[in-house]
Amino acid sequence: MIMPALKESQQHNSDVRGQVLATLAKLANTVGLAKISTFIEQNDLELLLRLTMIELQHSLMTYKSTEKMTENESNSAIYNYFIVLEQYLSVFGDESLQAHQVLLSRMCAEMMERIEKQLTELVAVLSGVQHFSDVPLIIHATTQFLAEWLQCEARAVLSYGLAENLLGLARLARQNEELNLMEHLLSGFYKATDSEKGGETYFSEKVGLAEFCFETLRNMSEPRPKALELCNEIITEYFVSLLASDGQIKRMWIAYPAVTQKHNACPSFGFGNLTCQQNLSTGL
Repeated sequence: MIMPALKESQQHNSDVRGQVLATLAKLANTVGLAKISTFIEQNDLELLLRLTMIELQHSLMTYKSTEKMTENESNSAIYNYFIVLEQYLSVFGDESLQAHQVLLSRMCAEMMERIEKQLTELVAVLSGVQHFSDVPLIIHATTQFLAEWLQCEARAVLSYGLAENLLGLARLARQNEELNLMEHLLSGFYKATDSEKGGETYFSEKVGLAEFCFETLRNMSEPRPKALELCNEIITEYFVSLLASDGQIKRMWIAYPAVTQKHNACPSFGFGNLTCQQNLSTGL
């Protein structure tokens, strides 16, 4: 009954569509998107995902924290939209899970291509969340979703066009001491640098991913194993890319060995027969 209502709602205004879609999204999150997909037609599953993306973008961009009468309702709808889409994203993180196999079996290649195209367009808009919202709750939830999107390497390596916005969100997460969220973003950034264009963009002076990692290590008051590992891995990739392009290592990096030694975490990558400490202390 709900899917026909959703189709019918498209002929009405966005408020009606939003109400119907919010109900369906809540149901999908209660039962599970994979379970829902077995009860509806393949085309209806695509309709659900694509309309959810449209409604999520609309809800985020029009949400005002001053609208007290509808705040809880809006929060609930936005939360459910995010969860529906995150269930879709998680399929590609571990395709061996039974629920994920069920969902994948309900999608053909052409359908998935259309969904991914719209998802990419949505992510491009949401990466600029700090430009269209000043609501901390909205920024945090959006950043979490973007970090989850980055966990798929096939998507992450295509994120270079959004690198500046995404790193800006990582800076905000670090500033707000949302360190788990920052680490989740760093995990995606590490995947993003696995392509030539991704590494070139993320390591550029304009974006400054390696410098961000160095600042994170330098200002870390207490060791965080995941952050230490990710920052050092990313910095290693940065040095490797510099060597491959005959780039010049900036003088600021002379402090890197001391910073890593402080946390007992200096990576063992080498430049010829030199350790990171030897190379940076003698080569600058």
